[in-house]
Amino acid sequence: MRFSWMLSALFLKASVLVLAVVLVSGDASATPSDRVEEAESRQRKTIQSLLQRAGAANPPREVFIRAFKKEAELELWARSNDGAEHVLIERFPLCKMSGTLGPKSRQGDKQIPEGFYTVDRLNPRSRFHLSLGIDYPNALDTARARGKDPGDNIFIHGECFSVGCLSIGNDAIERVYLIASQAIALRREAIPVHIFPCRFGDPTCEEAMRAVESRWPSFYRALREGYAAFEAEKKPPSMEASASGYRRKE
Repeated sequence: MRFSWMLSALFLKASVLVLAVVLVSGDASATPSDRVEEAESRQRKTIQSLLQRAGAANPPREVFIRAFKKEAELELWARSNDGAEHVLIERFPLCKMSGTLGPKSRQGDKQIPEGFYTVDRLNPRSRFHLSLGIDYPNALDTARARGKDPGDNIFIHGECFSVGCLSIGNDAIERVYLIASQAIALRREAIPVHIFPCRFGDPTCEEAMRAVESRWPSFYRALREGYAAFEAEKKPPSMEASASGYRRKE
C-alpha cells in the first residue's frame, strides 16, 4: 500500500507544474511537496482505517464529493470493494460558510455555488493549507450571469474562512486531498462534486426551499433529479451543463 501512496506523491509533485495554481502560499519555508508529504505522514493510518471500515476499494477509486449548504456538511464517497456501489468514507462539517440558499450568479455575491461540478485542479500551495478547485463556472452558471462576471476560483479548502468556498478545516482537507489525489494519480479519473442547497425530502429543507425554488424551478428540478438518482442507485449520475440547464447523460 505504501507504493501506491508513493505514486500519488510523485503525481502531486508533477502536478505543481501542470495544474493551475491560483492561491499563493503564505509560508515560503514549506514547499508544496513538503506540505503534502507531511499530511500523508499524519493521515496515512487514519485513511487506511476509514477505507477499511467503509468497505471501500483501496487504493480508492471513483471518488465522489457531495456538499449540503443548509446542513453545513461535506461528504466523501468512493467505490466499494466489490464495485457494487459507492460507500460513505467520511462526513465533515463545513467550518465556515457565506451567502444563502440559492445558486451563485455574480462575482462578489459571496454565494457558494449549487450544481454539478468536477474537481479540475489540486492546489498544494493554497493559502488555506491544501485545496481542491472545482470547475465553476460551467455553461449554465455563465448563462445565468447574463453577461456579467460569474466569478471563479471556487475551492474546497482548509482553515476556517470562506467567501463562496467550502471550508472544512486543515485536518479534514488533508484526508479529502490525499484520497482525491490518489484516485486521480492512479486512474486519471474525474471527481464529481455535487453541491446542493440542502437534503431534499427533509422537512426542514423543503420548508427552506419554498421561497428559493420558485425563482429557479427548472434548475432545482435538475438538482432534485441528480440527488434522487444517487440516493436510489448509490452511483453519481453524470450531469451535463448547457446554457439552458442540466441534462442527465445515460
